[in-house]
Amino acid sequence: MEQIKKDSVVGNETKAVVQTEEKEATIKAKTTQSIADDAQKDLDEALPMLDAALASLKSLNKTDVTEVRTYNMCAVFVIVTFERIFTNFYFLQVRALQRPPMGVKLVIDAVCIMKEVKPKKVPGDKPGVKIDDYWEPGKATLQEPAKFLDSLFKFDRDNIPDSVISKIQPYIDNPDFSTENIAKVSKACTSICQWVRAMHKYHFVSKAVAPKRVSCNLNDS
Repeated sequence: MEQIKKDSVVGNETKAVVQTEEKEATIKAKTTQSIADDAQKDLDEALPMLDAALASLKSLNKTDVTEVRTYNMCAVFVIVTFERIFTNFYFLQVRALQRPPMGVKLVIDAVCIMKEVKPKKVPGDKPGVKIDDYWEPGKATLQEPAKFLDSLFKFDRDNIPDSVISKIQPYIDNPDFSTENIAKVSKACTSICQWVRAMHKYHFVSKAVAPKRVSCNLNDS
C-alpha cells in the first residue's frame, strides 16, 4: 500500500510537469505565431508596391530604356555675347546646353545612388566648388538596356546600406520625384522611379521585420 502511495505521488508530479511543459509550449507557439503574423503584416505593406514596380519594369523594352539616353535639353538656354570686331561688327554667339528634363535627371540621379554608381565631379555654381553629377555615369549604365533592367531585378534589396538610404531620402521627399510627375516625361523613368520608391519602402519594412524573424527562430529552437 505504501508503495502504491509513493507511485501515485510520483505519477501526479510527472503529470504536473507534463501539463506545465504543454502549457508553456502552447504559450510559446502562440507567441511565435503572433510575431510571425505581425512580421507578415509588415511585409504585406511593402510587397504589393514591390510587385507593382517589378511588373512595371517587365513591361519596358529596349527602346523605352534607350530613349532615356537620348534626352537632350528641355529648353534652350541662349547665351548672348557680343564681341567687337574692328569698329562696327558684332558676333552673336548662341550656345545650347544639353541637359535632360528635370524629371529624367532626378530619376537618373536616384537610380545611380541606389546602385552606388560613382558620380562625375563637375563645376558648381560657386567658383572652385565641384558637385556630384550623375547624368553621364547614369547614361553609361543604360548603355545595355537588358543588362541594366536585369540589375534592377537582381538588386539586393535586403542589404541596402543606410548611407544609400540617407542619400536617396531627399529624392523620396521631393514632390517632383513622384510617378505621376515623372510619367509626364518618360515611360521608362516612371518605372525606374517606382522601383526606387519600392526599394526605399522595402528597406524600412525589412529592418522592422528582421528582429521579429530572429524572435521567431529563437522560439522555434
